Amino acid sequence: MSSPTVNTTNNGMMEALRLQQRRPPPIPFKSDCSNKEVTARDQYVLVHLRIDARSEAAGTFEQKVKTFANGTAEEYIRWKLAFADVIRLKPLETGMAKIVMANVLLTVAAKDAFGSTLVMAAVPHPEDSPAADEALYNSAIEALLNNRFIPLDGLSKQKTYMRYQLRLCNSGIKAFVVRLIELNNYLTHFPTGYGVQAKLHTKNT
Repeated sequence: MSSPTVNTTNNGMMEALRLQQRRPPPIPFKSDCSNKEVTARDQYVLVHLRIDARSEAAGTFEQKVKTFANGTAEEYIRWKLAFADVIRLKPLETGMAKIVMANVLLTVAAKDAFGSTLVMAAVPHPEDSPAADEALYNSAIEALLNNRFIPLDGLSKQKTYMRYQLRLCNSGIKAFVVRLIELNNYLTHFPTGYGVQAKLHTKNT
């Protein structure tokens, strides 16, 4: 009698999936920052923003923007989203203007890491180049997230966690769906690699 055939390929894939599921994701389903109380250590910068980014004549308003020193991947992505609003409404139209403002809104460890990345990524240029400044800013702001908070396989790990490990909890269906959408939107800020779909398709969520 012949011995049963073992599908080693499928077994290997299942074992790899089990190993990946045991590792914590970059951003867990239970938010680690949404319920944090404001403390004396929290610092804010008062920024003047336009009511209408397209028209200076429309007037301005003051907005308190929280600085970022250190924290989790989710806290950094939230800071990055708030900074995107500053860029849009100030508005900051050049790479150098964004670099200057980022140095105001980043503090301590994050500011040091951002500055180090700027130094390493800077390419000598004989003339001022807006395109080079923009590329330098984008490189530094993305490297800060990728190097400090999310590993190279972070996107794959996060998507596996969201596909196979999430369970409906006591918060109820509405809160579950709201948080799931929030996590899915965060995926666009992860390092994606080549041709990798960032967000989960609706049918997979």
